[in-house]
Amino acid sequence: MKKLWSRYSYVMILVGLSLAGIIIFSFVFPTSTEDYLKITVSDGDTLWNLSEEYAGYHRLSNPDFIAWVEQYNGISGERIYAGQEIMIPVKDSAVEIDEISNLASN
Repeated sequence: MKKLWSRYSYVMILVGLSLAGIIIFSFVFPTSTEDYLKITVSDGDTLWNLSEEYAGYHRLSNPDFIAWVEQYNGISGERIYAGQEIMIPVKDSAVEIDEISNLASN
């Protein structure tokens, strides 16, 4: 065991520090969807159209936007229905700020 430790101690320390960093990072920067915008799907809406409609609020390509929405909402095959509530990868606060600035400029 002593020989193993002396030979691979730097690897074991590096692995331990990496695991500690991952654990700390996951607590400091949680991946919560609470801050994302929840919308109600209207008749005729498609994920592609929603991606284009909110393009100013996210930095994803249309296929990446669609994949995100499918994954986080349990949707398969891009099927959404009128009245369905879905989360989209747009920060809720960004839309509110934009709406306030539009009201102020009118």
